[in-house]
Amino acid sequence: MKKISYIRMRDGLAGVINFQLTQHQLQRLLAFTIQSVGARVPVLSFDDNTPKEKMQSLLNDIVYDLPLDSIEAMYNEAINIIRSDAKIGPDVVIFTDFDGVLIPEKRTNTHWLDPEKMKLLKQLADATGGAIVLTTYWRDYWQQTNTEAGRLIEESFAQAELQIYSKTGHANIREEEIADWMIENRVKAFVVLDDDPGQFFSDLWEKPESFGSLIITDKNTGLTEKDVARAIKSIKLQLLYEENK
Repeated sequence: MKKISYIRMRDGLAGVINFQLTQHQLQRLLAFTIQSVGARVPVLSFDDNTPKEKMQSLLNDIVYDLPLDSIEAMYNEAINIIRSDAKIGPDVVIFTDFDGVLIPEKRTNTHWLDPEKMKLLKQLADATGGAIVLTTYWRDYWQQTNTEAGRLIEESFAQAELQIYSKTGHANIREEEIADWMIENRVKAFVVLDDDPGQFFSDLWEKPESFGSLIITDKNTGLTEKDVARAIKSIKLQLLYEENK
């Protein structure tokens, strides 16, 4: 288990270094690594003219020689660096899937996005002030009104008097996609509506500090009043925690 955790943390840090940090952020992480982690670096002088690829290569070499606790320290610092530069997003975010959430497998009507489920999403958004961020497979059709899926998304959300704020990017699993979006956007509270627990491997979701923010729906029935109540409770707890930090 420790070996798996080490590999996942090491590879996760390498991914941040290679794909998420700007040149200036790499410089800051390198400075932290030298000063706080105590890594031995052959060249200590880096400035704005140092090629980004050179810093990435050096940091990757350092990572593969460090123990787990040092890698965790570097990873946490990298995330802090990104968050410090992140744009301020909406206070509350609702990450939502479509299939199994807004599109139940056992439908009682012929609509693609079920109007009753859209009403429940509207109820959640109104109660929390939450901005909607799409995590669904269909997210890339948002704003693509030249496609049937794009038109249906636009029409369904307009009829429900809902607006889409954003969408997640692409990664191996949905948990990573949401984490990447959260790194780039500072928010105070969020919930995730999804029908597939297999997309969420981290044990963080089971811990008290997650405040029950992962709402797994029944794919047959989709979003329910009970799910909405749980989501509202989670958001209220997160906002209360933020106020009292």
